[in-house]
Amino acid sequence: ALVYISSTAVGRYSGWRLLLPADWVLLLYLSIGLGQSAVWLRFYIQRNPSEFVRRPTSNLRRISTFTLQPSTFFLGLIFLALGFTPLMLEAFIPRLASPFPADIRTTFELIPEIEPILPSVEALLADERSVLLEGRILYPRFYLPNEGEPGNEWAAFSPREYRRLGFVLLTASHANIVLPLDEAPVYFPHAADALVLGCRTPDYISARLVVLHDGGGYTTLRSSSELSCAGMP
Repeated sequence: ALVYISSTAVGRYSGWRLLLPADWVLLLYLSIGLGQSAVWLRFYIQRNPSEFVRRPTSNLRRISTFTLQPSTFFLGLIFLALGFTPLMLEAFIPRLASPFPADIRTTFELIPEIEPILPSVEALLADERSVLLEGRILYPRFYLPNEGEPGNEWAAFSPREYRRLGFVLLTASHANIVLPLDEAPVYFPHAADALVLGCRTPDYISARLVVLHDGGGYTTLRSSSELSCAGMP
């Protein structure tokens, strides 16, 4: 554990938590052993050392004897209840209402920028390769050709041969979104609610149209690619 932690510190890398999934087990058993050793040491100091050495079996049996007192039982229940607190509080957290109308067509009709391209949008929606997602935008980043985060498992930030905006869309799960763009957007906030219309690939969604809602209205961002899934990306 010390070698692993030291190596991540030297590399200034937080490490991947699944590389050592049982590190807490090591610390737990180590702490139990240290605690028991402290009990033995206390017994050895307070009692006659020669008696401890001469009759270790009986003494150890006496040390390990544990009587469950009512106060200990209720204290354990309190700690158990504290451990379940996050699960209990989750039931009281209100669910955020969607800022978009239930009818997606109504949403598109409310936005003047989409009205001229509404037939193309409807044709894209009818394409079986298309996907429409609603969620919250996380970590938007604009990249020039061949720029990105090599070795990163997030497809939204991987190097590609064209200019694009990459971000993660938080839905019931999450989706990697790549939006081809010629220039970096002037306004594209983190943690904004959004509708993403695009084409599905094995690793990511190649977005064609993104509708942002930041509380004050709708903002649209259209891909530099055509509004179809024919010319990927």
